[in-house]
Amino acid sequence: MPNRLHCELLGVSPDAAPGDVKSAYRRLVRRHHPDRFPPEQRPVQERRMVAINLAYRALLRELENSTIAPPTLPTAAACGSGPAEVSEASRELGRHRDPAWVYYKQGFHHYSAAAGGMLARGRYLKLSLDERGLNRAGEALQGFHRAYGFFRRVADEHPESIWAPDSQYRMYRIERFTAIYRRIQRNLRERLQAEQQQAEAQAL
Repeated sequence: MPNRLHCELLGVSPDAAPGDVKSAYRRLVRRHHPDRFPPEQRPVQERRMVAINLAYRALLRELENSTIAPPTLPTAAACGSGPAEVSEASRELGRHRDPAWVYYKQGFHHYSAAAGGMLARGRYLKLSLDERGLNRAGEALQGFHRAYGFFRRVADEHPESIWAPDSQYRMYRIERFTAIYRRIQRNLRERLQAEQQQAEAQAL
């Protein structure tokens, strides 16, 4: 029996056919996609889209009960990930029948970790103007790089997947965030260098 909460979230009846579920999902994506909302509302819509995607994947799997053969795993170089992350993805592929979901989940994990300290109530947080801020910017760039590799894998190798549209959207957001953090890095380096030169000059 299909999960009642999943059906309610997607707005379909428990006896809906897979085609009906797909149609309902597409309508919800068009209605709730973050691009359709002002910046201050996008964080809420992003969380809504995650819930919609999870419900759709679970419900469709229950209805179709299909098996998808896992593809080749992404390399560490392609995703910017180390052996532990590739091993984790391998274990995920062994448990799930949708490889696109595995890559999307890994990408979303790194994306959330990188962006988590960046947004609060829809506004960008101010990084500390010291070495800690510089290190935080570097960590965020690394996380975005790893996330981009996994989202790219979904978009390129599984373009028909339900996770492909949101992966493409995340890639677009990562490109914007990367530009922001690189600018922050440059400004912080210049500031710290100027402070060091000033301290050396005062010491003479």
